[in-house]
Amino acid sequence: MYQNIGFFQQTTVTYGLHCTEQLKRLMTLYKNLANFNNRKIFLIKCRSSGMFPNHIVNNLNCIITLQTESHPYKKDVDKMLKTIRQKILNMEIRIMFWKINNLKREIEVISREVQKILCNNTIGLQKCLLSSLLNRCRWCLNKCLIHETVI
Repeated sequence: MYQNIGFFQQTTVTYGLHCTEQLKRLMTLYKNLANFNNRKIFLIKCRSSGMFPNHIVNNLNCIITLQTESHPYKKDVDKMLKTIRQKILNMEIRIMFWKINNLKREIEVISREVQKILCNNTIGLQKCLLSSLLNRCRWCLNKCLIHETVI
């Protein structure tokens, strides 16, 4: 009977629209969690290697004119830029940890609700999807690592 319909159509027929919406929400949250986890890993790698992501470097380009001009405070400007970049990177890492914790809490709530309706096998399938997304996103974010020496 269910051969020609997709997973969510089958879920809607069998368990109702509310269950399907919650499963879709759960998949979206797992995808976001995978993205945030990989972003966190990327940012921590940047910090540990002494590099800064492009979005931080490019957004501070307006200050770089101070660095290129000739004046006796050039070392002070260099030190200030490095400090600002480090602080922005550290703040972004803290925000990622916060976002990940919030997502995990939301996933727990929705998972409990869905588990009341479905068998536990479907939740296991969702966790497999998370692992796959983590690997794919990690590969993409690692490509974005800048190859720049520390200023």
